[in-house]
Amino acid sequence: MKPKLAVLTDDESFLERFAEMDLDTEPFESRVLRNGSDEVEADVCGLLVHGASDALAHDFAISAIRECVIRNLPILASGSGAHMFNLAMGGFSASVSPEHVTSEDDRRGRATLVFLTPGAKTSSIIGGSGWLTLRCNHSSGLEHRSLARSLMPACISRDRFVEAFESPGHSWRIGVQWDILMPRLVPRGFDHLLLAFVERMIERAVDNI
Repeated sequence: MKPKLAVLTDDESFLERFAEMDLDTEPFESRVLRNGSDEVEADVCGLLVHGASDALAHDFAISAIRECVIRNLPILASGSGAHMFNLAMGGFSASVSPEHVTSEDDRRGRATLVFLTPGAKTSSIIGGSGWLTLRCNHSSGLEHRSLARSLMPACISRDRFVEAFESPGHSWRIGVQWDILMPRLVPRGFDHLLLAFVERMIERAVDNI
């Protein structure tokens, strides 16, 4: 039986874009949870939250995330999905961040200086720490003061926006403000997060056999 991945997203093209990612892992099944009509199945091994920002889906998304937290499933939240994950963990809403907007087609982009925290799981997966430049693409972002108490910053910008966060003491709960489906926007190594998440999900499936 293939490992099952639950997906929370308001991007109708997500599964198609996700399938185009070069994930060198064994096959797994991906299923988008539909607002109000789906539950997190008992055999789901991971949750991917990507841009689940639709106000109508807010309560449903929060409930699904908390269910996966209770079951201690691996969770990766990307883009506005990271904002939703933060809310589900008891954090506050995102703030406007106009200086963090660029596009994948803009080769020069708008560089943002960020600090990748030494010792964080995120840094370990990416393979580095310290100051570096990151091309962000989000019109709203999480300020340090808005982060849930149970979460810690793993990557923070010079103007105090949290570009990545994680949940200490848990095997795999990471949120990032960049879009995991736009790898050309981030430095080399940042794309390792998606692969590491999938590998952890598959490990979870093996553990449940």
